[in-house]
Amino acid sequence: MWRGITINGRGSANVQSSSFSDAQYCFYFSVNPTNALFIGNVFDRNYVGIRVDNIPIITQNIYGNLFLCSGNLRLPYPNQQPLPGNRSLCGVQIENASLIV
Repeated sequence: MWRGITINGRGSANVQSSSFSDAQYCFYFSVNPTNALFIGNVFDRNYVGIRVDNIPIITQNIYGNLFLCSGNLRLPYPNQQPLPGNRSLCGVQIENASLIV
């Protein structure tokens, strides 16, 4: 398992027609990015596909994606926190948001 990709403030992501697997948090946003677009991707065997945290207004475009768990997750990397279970938790996880647009 790998940690994932973090998008910081003023960063952007334009991800289309791609496949991602075996990540803890495949994409993680903790500061509002300039632009985030996820269209037509396949996320498989990730603990969480896209995680958004502490962004007051969610305006990212996330649609037409497929979130799967076709088997058990890979073993965690050393000192991984939190430890994932054997299966995916969710496709999109949003925490501490007051408005989703």
